[in-house]
Amino acid sequence: MNYSELSLVNIGDLIEKRLEEVKMSHAELARALNMDQSNMNRQLRKESMDTGRLTQFSKALRYNFFMAYSEEDQYKHLKNDEFKIDEKIHIGGIIKAISQRYKITYEELCSRLTKLDPHSVYRRSDISKLVSRKTIDTSKLLKISAVLDINFFEFYCMDVNERLLWAHKNMSDFPEYGVEDDSSTFGREMTRKSKEIKDIIEELSKVRADYAILQYKYKILQKRLRDAGLPYEVEEVD
Repeated sequence: MNYSELSLVNIGDLIEKRLEEVKMSHAELARALNMDQSNMNRQLRKESMDTGRLTQFSKALRYNFFMAYSEEDQYKHLKNDEFKIDEKIHIGGIIKAISQRYKITYEELCSRLTKLDPHSVYRRSDISKLVSRKTIDTSKLLKISAVLDINFFEFYCMDVNERLLWAHKNMSDFPEYGVEDDSSTFGREMTRKSKEIKDIIEELSKVRADYAILQYKYKILQKRLRDAGLPYEVEEVD
């Protein structure tokens, strides 16, 4: 992912622009968030923000601010009528599940983060705390996304089924690998629903095949009726 470009995203500025777009005052937004206005204004002066807090701003303004970090066109229009966001997502659990799936140790993760950001100190205990958290600061999430080469911000742009399909495509053997940690909502969802998704896909394929056969038979019977000089149009059955 393009870390250098995405690191320039200023969340406070984006929220201010959205306020102007919807013609909402700071006082109105503070009331919608049930937050002290002076505290909210301090939040808006920051370039990054806790993902839990950013989710609240997204809901209040019906604008998914996580899409600012997305590199996929399909996640760049989530506002107003097309707005969606999953406030229950456990980002630490997702990071842990993916790290385990690809056998990346916490020590290796610390090493990669240090190479990306040599001015900071990263310890194994820091990673342990990070993956246990449901939320994380966007600046840290951006660094994690860069070193693992997975855009974790896009998980906030997906619904549950889209996340499961992502896992099915990118971590197809994940259910066999297993994640026992209860903090990993992602792991539990994948384990519980992967078979259901597979069954649906197989059933859809079967229905399509049956439909193609019926269409072929229908055309043959139509031709026979037409050749016999009989009415061959059949009304559709509801």
